Amino acid sequence: MSQTSSEQPEQRSFSVHPSIIKTLIHEQAGSLTKAVAELVMNSVDAEASLIEIEVSDAGNFVVRDNGHGFTSKNEIERFFETFGTPHDEDDAHYGRFRIGRGQIMSYASTVWRSGRFEMRVDLKGDEQFFGYQLIEHVEEAPGCTITGRVYDNDSWEWAGILKRSELSSTIRYVPIPVMLNGVQVNKVPGQQSWDYEDDLAWYSFDNQAFELRVFNRGVHVCNLPAREVGVGGVVTSKSALHVNLARNSVITHKCETWREIARTIREEFSRRLSQVTKLKGVEAMTLLHELLFSEVELAPLTQHLACCIRFIPDVFGELKAPKDFLAQEKYTLFDGVHMGIAERVQREGMATVIMPDLFHLSRAQLSEDNAQRIIPQLRERLGVSKHIPFAFIPFAQLVKGLSDTSSFVADKDLPPEELLVLKLLRSMNRELAQITNGKRCPTRKLIAGVSDCMNGWTDGATYIAINRRMLSGIRGQKAGGSSAKLIALLIHEYAHHDGTLGEHHHDHEFYVRYHEATMRRDFGVLIDRLFQKYIAGIAKLEVVPSGEHRAHLKRLSRDLGRLSSRTVARKRGRRVVPASLS
Repeated sequence: MSQTSSEQPEQRSFSVHPSIIKTLIHEQAGSLTKAVAELVMNSVDAEASLIEIEVSDAGNFVVRDNGHGFTSKNEIERFFETFGTPHDEDDAHYGRFRIGRGQIMSYASTVWRSGRFEMRVDLKGDEQFFGYQLIEHVEEAPGCTITGRVYDNDSWEWAGILKRSELSSTIRYVPIPVMLNGVQVNKVPGQQSWDYEDDLAWYSFDNQAFELRVFNRGVHVCNLPAREVGVGGVVTSKSALHVNLARNSVITHKCETWREIARTIREEFSRRLSQVTKLKGVEAMTLLHELLFSEVELAPLTQHLACCIRFIPDVFGELKAPKDFLAQEKYTLFDGVHMGIAERVQREGMATVIMPDLFHLSRAQLSEDNAQRIIPQLRERLGVSKHIPFAFIPFAQLVKGLSDTSSFVADKDLPPEELLVLKLLRSMNRELAQITNGKRCPTRKLIAGVSDCMNGWTDGATYIAINRRMLSGIRGQKAGGSSAKLIALLIHEYAHHDGTLGEHHHDHEFYVRYHEATMRRDFGVLIDRLFQKYIAGIAKLEVVPSGEHRAHLKRLSRDLGRLSSRTVARKRGRRVVPASLS
């Protein structure tokens, strides 16, 4: 049989060792700016109407307010000496934890003067004693004045305070004026112009911003990615947000105020959707992220709007609406390399090509597994095309089947500019062959062609085909080519003594031929001649040169005009006689 004690249990309370308070003070101190911001919040909680801050290069500072301050020793014991005293409902604008004043104590020695009382704190001055000195004066001081000296006035954090910008961005919308060395560093929200205002917050929306800056009653808390919340810009709450101990994050699942603010932001995003026909940048990112990752069910109106707005990038650089993009049966994911094959697959209806930009916009991981999940997910979220069968074709399979596809193009089917370039290359054909394979080598016929994946190809004996996009690419790097690229391409093909259709290899002999040809002086001469004759040719055709070429020619013309008469004369073979001897 078990025995039970007849003695009554003693009720005992837990206590906190002073070392825990010391740890709490030092580890809560996120930055010197945040510590000063805590003092500003305490002044607002004390119902001040003005806060004045003075700082110096030497590390001295004063924070002064006209609030109610400390009125009794009991208040000092409860709200200064004791950390974490519980708040009464709505007795403070910011205060929730009652430990924020400890942050400045980690960075500086301070003297607090309020009413008849003076509290001196120097946690580094006497490390054997952890606390403060209390002095009671006869004369009362108004409000609360904190004077101090930072322990390290050479720190970059103190430099940030001196420059105002960091403190200004932290307390940007505090509801009373805050002066730093005589200059106001905040904007009272009630005096500003906002896009929208309700009982909970002020809102300023920016569809080009990548972040939404969140302020808790005017004090910065965090920046949220615009793609997650719906829109970029600024929101500053009128009611207190439920923030964590460090005040750098909103505890969203416990904060009803934030849930209502977030709902207002989503409504604003839906309103903006109704005003546009296509989305780019941040707004496209926001919508894609909402569709792929958010658990919030879309309102029917938002679903309808999202289906009709063009924001999904396709292989031709255009934006497609989901109602069109999702209404296909077969899809593939572009590998980022074989653009010609991707365009042909899309153009001939073999499959709809999913572009990597779709993943980049939504911040999803690029993979074929995710590509197979995206289409059903978008269909489900938007309630569109769910009855249409879905099949995914690996892009490598399409590349394998189409990589050997090529054809020739007759001269008569080329536009004038492409035909001009081809004829110019033909005029240099003999020299190209000789600098690559020697003076006695035969030439190969130069013809135009089209290919899904090759810029040029040859049978190694009778012809070299040049992809039409290379001919038009002579217009410059923005067009994907240049005169240098064309000359290098033909030398590359001449260096091949076997066919380059299908599988082919670059052996040691190939590299030797190619390297030696491109190192010859004639290589650069041919590039210059091709460019010069091309410019002369398009002038006769009355074809406007590319912007890149216009800028190049303008620079050449300007530099030519700066040549001295002596240099010009020397180039013409004339002797220049000094004026004093003439």
